[in-house]
Amino acid sequence: MKIGNQKSDKKSSYIYDERQIQITHKSYVLSYWFVMFVLYIALLVEKNSFLINFAFWGSLTLNFCYSTLKGASPFAEPRFGKFGKYGRVFGIMAIVLGLIIFFVSIVVAFIKDYSLWEIFTAKSSFVLVMALFLICMGVSILYRHYLNKKEAVE
Repeated sequence: MKIGNQKSDKKSSYIYDERQIQITHKSYVLSYWFVMFVLYIALLVEKNSFLINFAFWGSLTLNFCYSTLKGASPFAEPRFGKFGKYGRVFGIMAIVLGLIIFFVSIVVAFIKDYSLWEIFTAKSSFVLVMALFLICMGVSILYRHYLNKKEAVE
């Protein structure tokens, strides 16, 4: 994918405009500082597996959701071809997959007789956090498509 005002001979490559480049760079900065903050907190806490998972998935989700909600994501911009055209489908798939993973991880945790606190501190917390952030990513895609449709009407 080319960035900036570069000309492209290929029909399949798409160019970000300056606003989208700035949004993408700001999302990188926000996710970096999010990771640094959460990992600093994880150093202070004794059992930090949940916080390390939260830092990893949280930074990815923050990066993705910020750029999607501001309109700088291929899933939200219709000019990016199939990704933009079928963005709603990807959003629905992310939500459904996140819900399935979330409920399966909760059921497995109860089968293993974990308490509510152990669900978030056990080794299954990685799957639970991943499911929650998949749901957030899917919701951000669908909400951006809703905003695009609302802006087109106005």
